[in-house]
Amino acid sequence: MFRRKTIKLSIVVVVIFMATWLFITYMDSNVEYYHIFEDQPGLFDAVKDEVDGIERSKLGYQSNNGDIFLYKNGGNAAPDLFHPEVSTNLQGKIQQINELSGDKLSQLRYVESDGRRLISFVFDWERAYGDTYHIVYCKSQDEIGKSFDENVIYDLKQLDGDWYGTRIR
Repeated sequence: MFRRKTIKLSIVVVVIFMATWLFITYMDSNVEYYHIFEDQPGLFDAVKDEVDGIERSKLGYQSNNGDIFLYKNGGNAAPDLFHPEVSTNLQGKIQQINELSGDKLSQLRYVESDGRRLISFVFDWERAYGDTYHIVYCKSQDEIGKSFDENVIYDLKQLDGDWYGTRIR
């Protein structure tokens, strides 16, 4: 009888410990992307400034919703893909952000339609480490909501000036 109680108590303790560990790990991974921005705002501004310097007429390759992918992380199986108009200097800055994120920067997207302009750094697109996070430059936070499908549930946080963080749930 004593042995069964000990085993049950041990199992309960292990389950509680694992649940606590998973919760703490999940919370740590969710805020790390915002910390990258908070620690390196100049790097994000430098990328934004260089993207602003790209001639718009040369940015073809648009998807159906007006997104232009300036960078896509190829992962382990494929090389990283940069838009042909992304300079070597800009590639270096994007790769630096990717390294700071632990190779979790999935995409750098540029959207310009209906008078709105967004630059979106997308982290963990495939949700391998939790929710998908975006760090977005946009003049109006209302425009950020318009860039998502109406069925998408997201949290929005102003990081600094015209920079916002979104968590896609």
